[in-house]
Amino acid sequence: MNFWKILHFGEAPAEPQETSPAKAEFTPVCRKVKVKAYNFTTPLSKIDFVALDVETATSKGGVCQLGLVEIKAGQIVKERSYLISPPRNEYEIKNIRIHGITPEATASCFHLPAFWEEIKDIIDNKVIVGHNISFDINALDKDCYTYGLEPLDYSRDECTCALHNRAKLVDVCDHYGIDLGVHHDALSDARASALCYLKYLASGAKDPQVEKKDRSAKMFDNLAISHDTLVQDLESCTRTDTIFYDKKVVITGIFQNYPKREDLAALLKSYGADINTSISKKTDIVVVGAAAGPSKLNKIADLNSSGCNIRIVNEDELYTLI
Repeated sequence: MNFWKILHFGEAPAEPQETSPAKAEFTPVCRKVKVKAYNFTTPLSKIDFVALDVETATSKGGVCQLGLVEIKAGQIVKERSYLISPPRNEYEIKNIRIHGITPEATASCFHLPAFWEEIKDIIDNKVIVGHNISFDINALDKDCYTYGLEPLDYSRDECTCALHNRAKLVDVCDHYGIDLGVHHDALSDARASALCYLKYLASGAKDPQVEKKDRSAKMFDNLAISHDTLVQDLESCTRTDTIFYDKKVVITGIFQNYPKREDLAALLKSYGADINTSISKKTDIVVVGAAAGPSKLNKIADLNSSGCNIRIVNEDELYTLI
């Protein structure tokens, strides 16, 4: 597993003591409550619950953000968002590409135990709601195991994903006309799940027919560079006075001001750059954003150690150059 670990971005609080590696591997907490929390005849004034959502740092867990939305009498009364340093502040690139949270963002944040008493006070003995809620609960249970914390003790759970025939949250929001906000921000997703559940109860439809749209390529679309942009065009360039003019340039990572890599590549092409997608001995410059691919960074180091002179331009420097 490839982790991208940041060690020098602020002074992070001390890591809480983890459970001993000699202990048995984590097994999901068994919760047998299957009774529905509410039905279509429940008055709005009786509907109280807490919607939650988590974002994780790796495919195996490690909560890095938690969003909570409290509902009383069918109305949102309070919202909370926690930015959390996951265990060892370790991330996988594919997770960063989903939610945009980086090791720098959480390096000086507290770990889950610092917030856990407050979180349990909000959730314990309450009905909880979420989209694919089992994922969120399992991620929190894993971190509880890691840190030796007492798991959540909620009364019942409702899954808006299961209630809508496993449709994605964005599709369920479209179905009800709900503004999702920033997808994969934990608070936005928790709020959307809460509103979708309320709409579901109000609709009286036991089997809502949600249109499932194919969005599988969307994440990768942000990283793609079109063929036209990969063709150098010095005759049409708008500037010749930057370091990118007539240089072979590779872009890697995620950029706050250019979430679509195509936009940044097109800009550098307009400055005369010859945009490439892979690093070689001929590469002159590599523009490096957050969550840059480790293989590309390692290749730069190897090539430079063998006599190449590949310049690395990080995101902060990039904005001073363009």
